[in-house]
Amino acid sequence: MDLSKYAAGTKKFMSKALYDPEQGEDLTIAKIEEELFTERDGRTRNKLVIHWVEDRPPLVMNVGQRNWILGEYGPKDEHWLGKRVHVFHDPTIEFPRGTRVGGLAFDRPGSQPPPRRSHREAAGLPPAPVKAKLTEAFDDDVPF
Repeated sequence: MDLSKYAAGTKKFMSKALYDPEQGEDLTIAKIEEELFTERDGRTRNKLVIHWVEDRPPLVMNVGQRNWILGEYGPKDEHWLGKRVHVFHDPTIEFPRGTRVGGLAFDRPGSQPPPRRSHREAAGLPPAPVKAKLTEAFDDDVPF
């Protein structure tokens, strides 16, 4: 078994590769920084980076993570410090919309992954019809 993904120093920033799908851990926010990143098209952009108390690489926040934190702890970053966040690998994250790539998501500390749903349930469709079971012995003797 390759345990290199558990070595925090191997990547500069946290990625979904740190956890198996639907697995994660509770982490404590140590500090928030704004860092300048260069996009693939050459444009530069400021992004928020969370540093953890635990020995884990910092995480570059995406819009979903930022919105979760804002909704949970408010708009002042000083209210985020020392707060616990459940960071987990969510295999259902799509980017661009419609293309499932998976990624890191946040939830309340101590959260467990949601129960697996069938593709029909996730799409809001009724359960597949159940095939009727034969209750009597079938007589396949056809009189010809």
